Parts: sequence; C-alpha cells; structure tokens
Amino acid sequence: MTTTDEPAKELIEELEIASKELINKVTGYAENKSEWSLRKNQDGVTVYQKKSTDFPGMMFKVEGIVDASPELIFKYMAVTPTSLRLQWDKRIESVEQLDVVNPTTNLMRTYTRSELAGVLTARDFVDLITTMETTNYLATFAVSVTLEKYPPAPEFVRGFNHPSGIFCYGINGEPDKTEVVCILQPDLRGNVSSLLVDAVMPSSCEEFYRHLRKFVANKTQI
Repeated sequence: MTTTDEPAKELIEELEIASKELINKVTGYAENKSEWSLRKNQDGVTVYQKKSTDFPGMMFKVEGIVDASPELIFKYMAVTPTSLRLQWDKRIESVEQLDVVNPTTNLMRTYTRSELAGVLTARDFVDLITTMETTNYLATFAVSVTLEKYPPAPEFVRGFNHPSGIFCYGINGEPDKTEVVCILQPDLRGNVSSLLVDAVMPSSCEEFYRHLRKFVANKTQI
C-alpha cells in the first residue's frame, strides 16, 4: 500500500476499522478464562499461555498488582515519543509517531534494544495503537501493520506484534492499587526461533513488572 506523507482518507478509514476490530479481539482474549495454561507464578506476577489463533506461536496473559492508581499506571504505560515509559521499560530505545488516525489512535514506530547478549538483535515495530476508557478499566491496544512508506529501519529487524493489549483495572476499596493485565503476542521474526521466544517470555514478563513497580515506588518517594 502506497501513501503520501499525510495519511490518505482511505487509509485512515481502514485503520479506524482495524482499531475497532483490535479492541474487540483483545478484549475477548482478556475476558476468556478457559484454555490458559499456567506458565509461571513468581513475585506477584502470574504468566499464562496458550496457542495463538493469530500466528503460529504462543499468546501470553500476564497479571500483577502495582501500587498506584489505574490513571497513573495507564500514563506510565503510554507508548509515545515523550512517554515516561521510556524511563523504565529497558527494552524500548525510542518511539516515533508516524501518523495520527484520530484522537485515541496513532501509528507509532517503536525501536527496541538488542537483548540476550546480542542473540536478539534490535527490532523496529510499526504499530497501530489505540486507547480506550471504560467504567472497569483503562486500556492500550496494539497491532503491527505493514505499509510501504514505513519500511524496516536500517540496522533493525522488523518485528510484528499480533493483537495485544494492556488493561489497567481498578481494585475496589484500594484506589492506589491497579491490577495490570497484559495480552502479548510478539513475533520477533528474523533468525530468532519461536521456541526461544516462548522460553524467555515468562522471565521477560516478570522483569517488565519489576521495572514498572520500581519506577512507581521511586516516583512515590519523590
């Protein structure tokens, strides 16, 4: 698909439709209580997995409590060029805004650092990211898209996020606590085996929550 520098009306309409489909799909994954297998339960982080229906890999569901309000955690989770997430999520190198679809939906390119002593090289992801607020949660949803005008960045391997999301649920009677639920479907591509991804994901998820909690604790002390 070829587009001009400004997103064409047809593309905007396609992305708005895709964002609605994304929300419905990921919300369904989060609400589905069956078919999940426990993979890891450590330090207040529980990781489940099951076979994905979106690609030949695994889908992960992660749950954990963080000591801050849903509004604050939602702010810390935002994926934008100036987001506070860049201060605590060690995997993200930088974020570039590519297009604005509507006030709650954007195209973003995320650059990640190499990991596992260079075994996993740096990736870039072009994601359709949309946010949503309900009476029960604040949420961010993401899915990668393929557009000709946004080829892989030099020296980066193009990764792909299948329908994913992060939900920030309030806890009754505890306004300064949030249940954070993540639905993750990373497809790192390149020469990385899906078996390797599946093997490291539980520890990577636990580390994600640990860094978030540490950041929240430091902010609270200031």
